[in-house]
Amino acid sequence: MYLLKKIKILFIVFLALLCQNLFSQINISKNYNILNGLPSNAVRCIFKDSRGLFWIGTENGMCLFDGNKFTTFNTENGLAGNLIWDIVEDKNKNLWIACYGDGVSMYDGKKFTNYTVKDGLVYDAVRTIDVDKENRILLGSENGVSIFKDDKFWNFHSTNLDKKFQVIQFFRKDKKQFLLSRNYGIYEIKFSNQITIDSITKSDQGFKYIEKNQKFLYSTGKGLYLDAVKPNFNINLSKDTRFSSDIVWDFEHTKDGTYLAAWGVNERIGGLLKWDEDTIYDVSRSFDIESSKVWSLYYDEKENYLSVGTLDKGLFIVNLSNPIKYNKIKINNDIIDIEITGNSKWLLTSSGVLKATKNDTIIYGDEYFKKGINDYCKTRSNICNSSKFTKHISKYLGSDIEFIKLKKYNSYIFVSTNAGLFKFSINGSIKEYYPTTIDDFSVLPNGYLLIPKPYSHFYIYPNISESFDYRIYDKLDKNTPVDINDIDYWNGKTFLASRTRGLFIHENNNIVSIANSTNFKEKRITDLAINKAGQIFIANKNGTIFKAETNKDFKIIDTISKNNICGNTILFMECYKDLLIVGTNEGLNVVHNNKIQFLDNSDGLQHRNFNTSIIHDDTLLIGTTNGLYSISLNEMVNIESKRTQVLINKLTINDSINYEIRNNWNDTVKNELVLPYNHNSIKIELNTDEVYKNKKVELKYKINNSGWKELNDLNIYLNNLQNGHYQLSIAAKNKLTGTITYSSLLKFEITKPFWETYWFWFLNFSSIAITTLLIYKRKVRRIKEQEKLKTILNDRIVKTRMEALQSQMNPHFTFNAMNSIQNYIIDSNIDDALMYMAEFSKLIRQTLEHSTKQYLTLNQEIDYLKTYCSLENMRYANNVDISFDYEKIDKSKERIPPMLIQPLIENAFIHAFTESDKKYTLSISFSKKENFIYCRVTDNGKGYISKSSSGNNSKAIKIIEERLRLINSKEGDFIIESNSTGTTSTIKIPIITV
Repeated sequence: MYLLKKIKILFIVFLALLCQNLFSQINISKNYNILNGLPSNAVRCIFKDSRGLFWIGTENGMCLFDGNKFTTFNTENGLAGNLIWDIVEDKNKNLWIACYGDGVSMYDGKKFTNYTVKDGLVYDAVRTIDVDKENRILLGSENGVSIFKDDKFWNFHSTNLDKKFQVIQFFRKDKKQFLLSRNYGIYEIKFSNQITIDSITKSDQGFKYIEKNQKFLYSTGKGLYLDAVKPNFNINLSKDTRFSSDIVWDFEHTKDGTYLAAWGVNERIGGLLKWDEDTIYDVSRSFDIESSKVWSLYYDEKENYLSVGTLDKGLFIVNLSNPIKYNKIKINNDIIDIEITGNSKWLLTSSGVLKATKNDTIIYGDEYFKKGINDYCKTRSNICNSSKFTKHISKYLGSDIEFIKLKKYNSYIFVSTNAGLFKFSINGSIKEYYPTTIDDFSVLPNGYLLIPKPYSHFYIYPNISESFDYRIYDKLDKNTPVDINDIDYWNGKTFLASRTRGLFIHENNNIVSIANSTNFKEKRITDLAINKAGQIFIANKNGTIFKAETNKDFKIIDTISKNNICGNTILFMECYKDLLIVGTNEGLNVVHNNKIQFLDNSDGLQHRNFNTSIIHDDTLLIGTTNGLYSISLNEMVNIESKRTQVLINKLTINDSINYEIRNNWNDTVKNELVLPYNHNSIKIELNTDEVYKNKKVELKYKINNSGWKELNDLNIYLNNLQNGHYQLSIAAKNKLTGTITYSSLLKFEITKPFWETYWFWFLNFSSIAITTLLIYKRKVRRIKEQEKLKTILNDRIVKTRMEALQSQMNPHFTFNAMNSIQNYIIDSNIDDALMYMAEFSKLIRQTLEHSTKQYLTLNQEIDYLKTYCSLENMRYANNVDISFDYEKIDKSKERIPPMLIQPLIENAFIHAFTESDKKYTLSISFSKKENFIYCRVTDNGKGYISKSSSGNNSKAIKIIEERLRLINSKEGDFIIESNSTGTTSTIKIPIITV
């Protein structure tokens, strides 16, 4: 039995030395299938157009993928068929879709235009499409070629061939266009005056022609051939050129090599292959692609992503520049602790210690450690047989060993277990065993061993290699570090994080409690990390991280809020150059000044139950319960930052009205919108241009100058908005790079209700004003009409009154004249009577004519006055010297009212000239000033004083004054100046110029 047991132990230990490839390093890919929304797991083609839209052709329709969801197009949407074999884009940004068996469809972003045999297509089973520089659409089918240009098809298919002319591939070489026929090899397509297709090979088969760096691959149904294609396409398919048995259906040249899509059809071969020079190897497992039916590939050169389409497992997307690699351990993936010595990785797992080098892997399991205990007891029987350790050793020799911690010290590896502490040499031999249970420990550069025992005291072993003597610190002392979570060392100082008592520093055999000696009172410390400058990062239970100086006095210099760290629980912290790396339950936070990068499951960190971490040679190693992650820190830090563009997919108003803001097809953006007042509840559906990293974008938004609001999904709801102008701003944080992009996404206006608008009030005011104006004008018009009528009546009345006034003078003239004629007759002066009678009749005629006129020329008035003065002077025996003065006035143009001056002359003859023997004078003068005629009548009679008692005189004056009022004269326009030597009467008469 002993021999069998020993053989068993030796078999476990030494046979492990022969184990190879226990590690398999994986670049984690993303898999999308029918469970994620893909309409079929059979992906026939993949294409990303010039707009950045990602298209997937499946056996059940064509999909548009935005990084979050799939939008499927099929026959219900107008597509010619659902079996999609190829998608390309022409120069006009139209998509051409090969609908195998149903023709071809052209999609212009709005509708599908379908072409079949009925429209001139050579064959409905189209499997490959290409677009040349002249924007000719090359369509390869199961039996012939169609070339589409200017809405016309040019077709080629040979009727004298035994097999169908099945077109597999279009390619260009040396500025010439070629096609590969599965059954008839390579043909050249020539475009001149007419299109010709000529065979240039004698091969009767071919699936893919691949060329890179002057080396050629040629795939057929019998396998893959290397350099079988010679100059002028002479193909040599021989055993010497046969490279592998794989059948290649698609290929992509990338920055790190050429990838091939392989499927063995009826054989169980295939997968994702990589071609490097003269080597082809399967990288399916390296990219976590669990399918051998790889049919299609698409390489995004800008983003360095490779998309892999399979016929059974859907779509896989691989980040070729992903800094994260996953190391799967075939024996045990539960990695508890990690150390590095030289080129060896020491991994502590739940099954033991694993030493991994580039060439092999050695496992030290449970039995190996028990053998170490037995060997130790043989050499140290005095210790093992002591009552202190006998019970402890026998207990764990009879049960499974639990592995707890692994630490490196000089050229040794220390492993703590429930059975005790083991000291390993780098070749794997156990050098020492210390039979004491240890959870956490730290070996200092000076050889000190620090052991904080759970719920117990704190121990320091000054030199455990020489003795088990130790110094014990009582747990009841508040300065004793108990409940230790993490231990770190720098420059002679050991830092201990306690989950109940805070931070402790061990230096020069002294332990100092930071909580009891400084202002830093944090008690619940979980993790520590120290950078090269000696600054320590301290994480508390709540997730807040403090940065402190420790070179001299302990001082907190910075704080990182838990709100800036993604994750609820901090699992580890590491310092790299000027970076702080924080591992949480959600992923990795890389803190660099004010920028924080974040990596999670979308970047390959699918297993985030982190147990341990270590940095070695610019690589971060993280042990989890599911394996080991190795992360290139240089690649992670140098991930290219780019602006994240946020797009509006859909805008819904009042749950029913949709506004198309952005047309994804022609990439035109309308970012301004005017909405009526009752369309004020808005739902905005967003998306980003991050197809591969859509879930790594964190969005915030704000309206106008309000505060930023977190956006938990891609929908913004704005309800019951008041009228006014609004601007929607977006902050898009790419958590992978830490870059924040700010943009103004949409400007819109909610208009006022019509009854609150300026134009409404303007119309109202205008209507009221116009109505008021119309009423006013109508009233003014009526008033004017009334005034006009009144004026006409007044004019008529004035004329009538003037005529009446003028006619009142006529009897007086007539009386005087008849009296004078009578005196002549009595005096038997017949000649004077006849002459007087002739003048009188002339005067009567003029009086009758003038009395009906409103105005006379000054010439007519003077002529009338002269006639009158002549008659009156005859009564006075021509004893009155009469003179007229009007030389400075144009008598023919000036017009004045008639018979206005005659009463003054008449008064002078009747009342002023009373003495028959006196020589009298009468002067009538006219002058013009401005628009008035001044008439002055001057006599040298007895004066106006003796005239006041005369009723006739008073009546004449009243008539003159009344007539002046009728012609709108003012007070003072008629003045009489009289004294004992005579009288001067002045009248100011308005004139009319003709």
